[in-house]
Amino acid sequence: MRRNMRFTRGFKTLGTAGLVAALWGGGTASPALAGGIAPDLARQIQKDPTSGKSVRVIVRFARRGVDSNAVARGHRGQVAFKHSLINGATLIVPQKEVAGLTRDSNVAWVSPDRAAAAQWDCGV
Repeated sequence: MRRNMRFTRGFKTLGTAGLVAALWGGGTASPALAGGIAPDLARQIQKDPTSGKSVRVIVRFARRGVDSNAVARGHRGQVAFKHSLINGATLIVPQKEVAGLTRDSNVAWVSPDRAAAAQWDCGV
């Protein structure tokens, strides 16, 4: 019986510690927190944070069902293309609004709309 009580007490302590850790860690992963930004885009914004120049960015949303048009309008931009496979959209927004996008609770990640090119595997 005494051994059982020690196990129960130890389990309660472990359970409490686990709950605290889960709540602490879970709070940092909450979709209400701001999204991230690609390092090259962050450098571009830091060079001229008040520029009104239009930039194309790809935005991944924090959850399904986010209205990409509303997000774009909220940051004085427009939707260029919706990407349902990645739960995101390409937006055209003023450069000075990109920092605000990263703080939007609907946004998980912002990156520049980079040029893509095909490459052949020539290692034959």
